[in-house]
Amino acid sequence: MKSQTMPNNLPRMYLREWREECDLTQEELGARMNTNKAQISNWESGGRRPSLKSQGALAAALGIEAGDLFRNPKTQSADALLRSVPPELRDKAINVIKALIGKS
Repeated sequence: MKSQTMPNNLPRMYLREWREECDLTQEELGARMNTNKAQISNWESGGRRPSLKSQGALAAALGIEAGDLFRNPKTQSADALLRSVPPELRDKAINVIKALIGKS
């Protein structure tokens, strides 16, 4: 049986950065997820990739959206930026983004 390997072009996860941003130790995050420090360490080091179910649990334990695991916590998400502006500016910003990416 051929073993499966993960592609090298997967997006980077910022698990360690999010954990530190939330001021949690690996043990504390593991306890929130009902797992152990070794598993958290393995995910953070890239030794293994958390399953989609585990990614959801990590996000819930950190109080973030699952997609946020793939961005640095020091960088505000586009969604957060758009939520923070009045609706009329939001519509203008979305139109600018559409124009930039060619989706009018």
